[in-house]
Amino acid sequence: MRKYLLLHERKMNELLLLKLNESELGSAIEDNLQKIQFMQHERIIHLLVTITISVLCLITFLAAYLYEKIMLMPLTGLFFVLVIPYIMHYYRLENGVQRLYLIHDKLMEKQE
Repeated sequence: MRKYLLLHERKMNELLLLKLNESELGSAIEDNLQKIQFMQHERIIHLLVTITISVLCLITFLAAYLYEKIMLMPLTGLFFVLVIPYIMHYYRLENGVQRLYLIHDKLMEKQE
């Protein structure tokens, strides 16, 4: 997904440098809006997964601590190992979508 986002961002930045007619500019704006919608959906899904894994990590840690079940610690470790990449991926996705917002604003300025 990161490559997809970066490829689209590069394409839109290249279009910003070109002198586009009204039709091409409208097409670029529509394409960018569609990609923003795709990325927003992806972002929400990853946020929900990140929150779920984080809550499971916390629950297993608290259960292991409160009930003194050392056997739950590997499960806690597994959830913790999963949380880190999910947070990094969500961070990159969030920043990428915000960059697409800026590109959209620049495209709209060109249209005026």
